Amino acid sequence: QHKFFDGFHGRYLKDKNEKFTLKTLLTGRKSFFNGYINMQKMAVIEKARLKFAKNIIGRTGWDRRITRVLAPESSYFTGNELLRNGFYEKQWDNAFQNGKIILFTTSADNYYKGFETICHATSLLNNIGLKVEWRVAGVAENSLINKITKKQLGENYPHTGLVLVGLLDEAALIEHLQQSHVYIMASHIENSPNNLCEAMILGMPCIATFAGGTSSMLEDGKEGVLIQDGDPWSMAGAIVELIHNPSKAVQLGLKARERALIRHNKETIVNQLVGTYSTIITGINAD
Repeated sequence: QHKFFDGFHGRYLKDKNEKFTLKTLLTGRKSFFNGYINMQKMAVIEKARLKFAKNIIGRTGWDRRITRVLAPESSYFTGNELLRNGFYEKQWDNAFQNGKIILFTTSADNYYKGFETICHATSLLNNIGLKVEWRVAGVAENSLINKITKKQLGENYPHTGLVLVGLLDEAALIEHLQQSHVYIMASHIENSPNNLCEAMILGMPCIATFAGGTSSMLEDGKEGVLIQDGDPWSMAGAIVELIHNPSKAVQLGLKARERALIRHNKETIVNQLVGTYSTIITGINAD
């Protein structure tokens, strides 16, 4: 709730998508207002439940810190996530040389994923003569987030360089990632974003916002670049830095892949989870 409005003023919450879709029929969501109200309700429930939690499994420093406040008497365990199979089988190899620069982001038709930052950063790159093609998955031309971003940014909405590819399946997503030069995660709210982890395990150079638990996923300056969320100038500048130093970009990607392969190792994760359950069960039996 504290970060929900980092990207947009609240007046856009009730903007509605003019196009009637199956999604709006099933979810009843024609604006972002319902999502905001539902998040408020879930936050109340989560706080109440956590008070009674004795054991918690998390993945990031953010998880651990938050639970020390909301469930101070609980035991904390680390449990990393498995990724989709295809991402273990492929590796990125598309260092920038000359020609078109392809950037990629997996996002959503969502209020706090930083889509407005992406659009503004694209305009800034256009303004300095850097020709980019910034592909955004999960957002289409008729998405509500695109509609309100155009309203908010006005002249700063990019007239060129932004390519909204909509929803992609696993194979198409991997193909787009392998064609791209840099992966960017722009969210205002995150914890352990799968999209960033997927780009890392492929070995891509990554730029991510310092939001929630992302600093536990990627070490700034060693495995990628972390920037302040909501800052299109810093985002554009980080992209320029990597494009002008392709060898550094490649090295960041290799280190990111090395970290991700350890973190998302299937056997390690299974053993980790079994060990956690065994510890909890042993403690219960001892009582």
